Amino acid sequence: MDTVDIKISEDLIKGIIETKVQAAITQALSSEASVVEQVVAAALECKVDEKGKRSRYDSDNKFTYLDSLCRKMIRNAAESAVQEWAHSQQKLLTDTFLKQLQTKKTANALVKTCVDGLSDAASQSWRFSVDVKD
Repeated sequence: MDTVDIKISEDLIKGIIETKVQAAITQALSSEASVVEQVVAAALECKVDEKGKRSRYDSDNKFTYLDSLCRKMIRNAAESAVQEWAHSQQKLLTDTFLKQLQTKKTANALVKTCVDGLSDAASQSWRFSVDVKD
């Protein structure tokens, strides 16, 4: 049996291996970035409920997570703006409420609401009880 003996220099093999390893690393890193992009896109497009949580019921999941985040930030900004305005206008608001409460129409409405609530509660024994004490 004849044998063939081929000798390849170590430098040639080393160069080929380094080239293949670099190509594999480059491909892995580029595909990893693609995977990360896909994961982020999927997370932002995930359907959630109005609170930004994933519901057990698909019918509740009407919004994308990104929409939910934007809605929450807009609500927070609006709430903050209204609070700032209310604090800056506190005296005017207080005076206006006091003026409204002092009108006869408002006083009558408050009395009627109290009497109606008391009357309704008194008509149902489980909602109303009276203790007379000395």
